[in-house]
Amino acid sequence: MKHTEEEIVVMKEYHNATDSEVIAFVEDILTGREVINYVTVAFLSSRAAIKIKQLTGKNVAGNRVVLDINAVKHIANRHGIN
Repeated sequence: MKHTEEEIVVMKEYHNATDSEVIAFVEDILTGREVINYVTVAFLSSRAAIKIKQLTGKNVAGNRVVLDINAVKHIANRHGIN
C-alpha cells in the first residue's frame, strides 16, 4: 500500500509525538512487570484550568493529566492492544 505525502506527514508527526516513557509504562503493564501507579502524560492547559474553575470553583491550575494502571488495563481489555 502506498501512502500519500499528507499521510506520511501525519504518520511522522504521530511518531515524533510519542513519549518513550509512556510507551515503556504501557509495555511494562501489559507484560506484567511492576511499575509505578501512573505516568504523567501532560499538564492541564491554562484554558482548561480556567474553565474548570468557572464550572466547579476548584483551582486546578498546574495539575497533571496522568495515565494509570487501571486505564491501561481497561483500554487493552475493552478496546484492544492497538
